[in-house]
Amino acid sequence: MEEISEHHSISATTSEINKKEQNDLELGKPDGSASINTINEPLPKHPAVFSPDDIRDKMRPVLSELNEHQLGGWFRQPVTEAIAPGYSNIIQHPMDFSTIFKKFDENQYTTPFQFWEDMWLVFNNTWTFNKKTTAVYKAAQQVSWSNFKKIKHQMISFHSLLICLWNEWIRL
Repeated sequence: MEEISEHHSISATTSEINKKEQNDLELGKPDGSASINTINEPLPKHPAVFSPDDIRDKMRPVLSELNEHQLGGWFRQPVTEAIAPGYSNIIQHPMDFSTIFKKFDENQYTTPFQFWEDMWLVFNNTWTFNKKTTAVYKAAQQVSWSNFKKIKHQMISFHSLLICLWNEWIRL
């Protein structure tokens, strides 16, 4: 008989615990901690913050080196209609090294990704407008390869790169 009452006592305790857990869950505070929101809502966006000085200090040397590259001359100044007739009809967003230098000087870059996009635009415009057999197309291939290796190295040196990548991923 004692065995039954011990089992009954355990059942009563388990029942009391279950009721307490159910009550806590209804209140949204299991174990007295804050409630957990399980509603599928987007996470708040907190973009990484980079100072223009940091961006300029890390990325401008890369641009300077590419500007001085033996094939960098192709990309130093804006493309004009005199040099490439029809360029403005095909290329909607022209970009060149001098424009990127100017954007550094005017603190227009708020993330290293903006610099990366402008550098990509320089080369992508070249590949879009020119045939694969032209010297400028081939120069863009060589200089861009050098560029992406250097930018990757500089981007890694930013301490908050992981935060920035996370925030860019969240926006997708």
